[in-house]
Amino acid sequence: LLEFLVAGARRCGAGVVGVGTPGLVTPQGSLAGLSENIAGWGPLALEELLRRRTGKAVTVLNDVSAATYGEYRCGAGADAGDDPMVMVALGTGLGGGVVVRGELLSGYRGLAGEFGMMVVHPEGRPAASVSGGAPAGSLESYASATGIVATLRELAPRFTTPLAEHVTAAGSDDPHSLTAETVYRYLKQGDPLAVEVHQVTCRMLARGLSAIISVVAPRVIVLGGGVMRSGTVIIDGVKEHLQRGIYPPLLDGLSLRAASLPHAGVVGAGLYALMREKKPI
Repeated sequence: LLEFLVAGARRCGAGVVGVGTPGLVTPQGSLAGLSENIAGWGPLALEELLRRRTGKAVTVLNDVSAATYGEYRCGAGADAGDDPMVMVALGTGLGGGVVVRGELLSGYRGLAGEFGMMVVHPEGRPAASVSGGAPAGSLESYASATGIVATLRELAPRFTTPLAEHVTAAGSDDPHSLTAETVYRYLKQGDPLAVEVHQVTCRMLARGLSAIISVVAPRVIVLGGGVMRSGTVIIDGVKEHLQRGIYPPLLDGLSLRAASLPHAGVVGAGLYALMREKKPI
């Protein structure tokens, strides 16, 4: 993968290269440990290596941080201006990013935006996620695609519905036999089990967003990731729970939206690299 990146950077005519990668990325552009998504990827001083091998200015970001910046500049958060914007990516795991006054918030050792590690249910289930070290009851354990499937399997024995029958038929041998998309396909049919799984997901996500809102007071929150292919139903459900569980002035003017930019991570990584090197776009 490193050689692929080097070759691509050498071929492109740009003098500035932006890279978004899964894993924990330090403010210096190094992968701090192994990526959960790519076997054997990291730890690696990626930014330094690419600069040395290509002779170009290189900026390396976490993939969700890159997508956050892309949505801020060109997507659903483009009207946030100098006000804070938050993105939460609901994928296999759950990550996020924060932009304040046009700058990505990296935090100590680049750890800002690890929203999936927030505990939203202190007596909750053990981590059902791709992220090593996630605490029990974490937001990722409930609101990621992996967490949604865990909720589905947990609740299915209490129901006798078409979705419950689907869960029984799928068994437990194949971890890919059930997906978040399965839940939202049955939700469109009004399946009571799908409705309950959806309610748990939105309730836990609203708890996490309430904490983020109380600390950051964003103008815009963007929800992205593969789970959001279900449409606006998650946004509608989260809004309902937020109204009942947060200090009302924090919701005044707050806009909760779905991500809108194709390839936001690619766009964001490039734009952030340009901004960092103060090159004209």
